[in-house]
Amino acid sequence: GITLRIKGDFRAAFTSKTAFWWGLVSICILTPLLGAITIFLPLGTHQLNIGFAIYTALPCTVSSGTACVLKANGNYQLALLLTMLTNTIGVLLVPFILHLQFYFSAYTLSFSMLGLLLKLTITVICP
Repeated sequence: GITLRIKGDFRAAFTSKTAFWWGLVSICILTPLLGAITIFLPLGTHQLNIGFAIYTALPCTVSSGTACVLKANGNYQLALLLTMLTNTIGVLLVPFILHLQFYFSAYTLSFSMLGLLLKLTITVICP
């Protein structure tokens, strides 16, 4: 990210607005919805169901989000932009997504949404 040229590289990220919006919607909305569905599947233990739901509520990391795109010769700038943006948005969304995922399930997940939001903010945005 430090070697990106602001004008050229970020302009290249926006060459396909459809890809940008599809990536944003699929990372922030569709993947957590699929995770909510896994809560109700008979996967074996309830810990596995809960683990899948939590895993799908989180946006991808910089290393996995961009490494796969580089391997596939995709738009690296778009991948980096989506990763940075979804991780920033994820700080606000993850507590609410987790709450919604477990609201209708038989499993209880007790956590303070405000406390989780504060911890995520400190961990992700402050550094």
